[in-house]
This record gives sequence, C-alpha cells and structure tokens, in this order.
Amino acid sequence: MPVLRGTTRADLLALPSFMFGFHPQDSVVLLGMQGKVVSFSCRLEAHWFHHHFEQVAEQILNAASQLSDVRFILMGYSHDVDLAWASVMELADVLGPERVTEALVTDGTHYWSLTDDEGPVQYDFDASPVAAHAVYNGVVIHASREEAVAPVHLWEPAERGAVEAALAAVADLDEDGAMEELAGLAEQQPPIEDPDSALKLACLLLDADRAAALLTRLNSTTAEVIWPNLLAARQLAPVSAQPTTVALLGMASWLAGRGAQATACLEQMATLDPDNPVGQVLSTVHRNGISPRVWDE
Repeated sequence: MPVLRGTTRADLLALPSFMFGFHPQDSVVLLGMQGKVVSFSCRLEAHWFHHHFEQVAEQILNAASQLSDVRFILMGYSHDVDLAWASVMELADVLGPERVTEALVTDGTHYWSLTDDEGPVQYDFDASPVAAHAVYNGVVIHASREEAVAPVHLWEPAERGAVEAALAAVADLDEDGAMEELAGLAEQQPPIEDPDSALKLACLLLDADRAAALLTRLNSTTAEVIWPNLLAARQLAPVSAQPTTVALLGMASWLAGRGAQATACLEQMATLDPDNPVGQVLSTVHRNGISPRVWDE
C-alpha cells in the first residue's frame, strides 16, 4: 500500500475507495490504526448487525486482538444516513467507544461526524487528494463491490478438446517436472495471457500435493505475482479443477490485500466444495480475522 496522507475528514472518507478498489455503498468501513498507520481494514454491509452480529463481532475482535495499541476509525456510507449512523454506532459498541477516535457517515454528497457533531459538510470524492493520487498512479476504482469482484466470478470453461490436451500434457510430466511447470506458470511475469497456459495451470492444480505446494508458496509478497495467473486459470478451469483454483485464488486475494475478492471466492466455495482443504484454510483465516502478517510469519 503506498503512503497516503490525509489532513481532513473528507480525505479519510475517500481513503477506503483507494484501498479497496471500489466505492463503498451501503457499507461501514473500519480502519485499525497504530499511530498514523492503517494496520488493518475491513468493510461490512451496512445491515451487518441485523443478520450476522455475533459472527462479525467475533471476527473483528479477533483481528483487533492481534495488534497492540490499536485505535479505530469508523465510516458509514449510505444514502440512508440513519442506517449508516446505526451501523457505525453498533460497531463502536462492539469495539468499545473509548477505542474509536473518529466516526463519520456520508450520503455521498455530505458527511457528518458522530465524534463532535460536525456536519452536514459537503463531500465530493472526485475533489479529494486521494482521487487525484489514484489517477496519477493509474489505480482503477470501480463503482461498486459487484463490479470489483466480477473477475473472480467469471468462468468460461475451455472446450473439451482443449481440456483433454492440457490433461495429457500434465500427465506426460514426472513429478519434479510438474512442480517446476507449476512454479513457472503460477509466478509467470508478465501475467499469463495465453489460454493454453492458463488451462494447464488449472489442470496442474488437480493434484492435491501440487495445490498444497502452491499454497505454501503464497505470502503477501508472492501473492501479488501469483494472483493474476490464478485468475486466468480460474476463468478457464474445467469443472473438476474449479474448487481448488477458486480457493487458491481466494488465498492469494487475501494475502494481496484484495479483501472483497477473497470474500467472493469464499462465498463461491460454499457451493463448489465446502470440504475442499484449501477452501477450509481460507474459511479459517476469514472466520478468525487472521492477519496476512501472521501467515507470513
């Protein structure tokens, strides 16, 4: 994450769009701060406290417990300001109001502070330094979460003949050769564009030992490189390779700081294969609010 400096509440409200790659809508965003550094962040649906209170509270408290001297900034985003307000207040109660240093809500055009009752104050993301920073650095900010996660849902399975050819090519490799091929494809730079290579990567991951080997290769550094190649594999994977490919894509998303995409992969695992071993790992780190930093250690 690049260094971004904000001096106003409007800058704070703009920050999650840059961090997540999409504009939060009907959401509450939590930033865990250690001094002036964002140590962790998450986004919840604004209605979270109506349907998933206990589960979300446990996840947030687990994540917070891994950091010392952490303080929180809470921000609600909704055209329904009352809903945003309620969502922020419920989350503040979970965390402990004394640990919340700033609480804001916005309807997209104005913001209000729950900390000192400031507002309404005009707010325009496009006029913020954060928006200018995104443009300067070529960062794409999607209009919604749905738009941002669409690529990890995209599946256009390869034709049967192409799958059979890829499986035959994998079968011709000895185990050392298969591991070498897996490493080369998974960490290819620039990312895979050739459909045959993407399909071969997916087929290599049908083997549980190879999938486990790639899982051990994933960390917060390698995930940035591996993520686009797993995405290419996921989009062409045969039915039998989908669960493991999606689960590994979810792990890479989590480690690369792509939280929305990681959650989208986890949601897909519920129907693809709830018992998939890699999917179980993804579910565990999500449920327990484990930081990628802990995985790296």
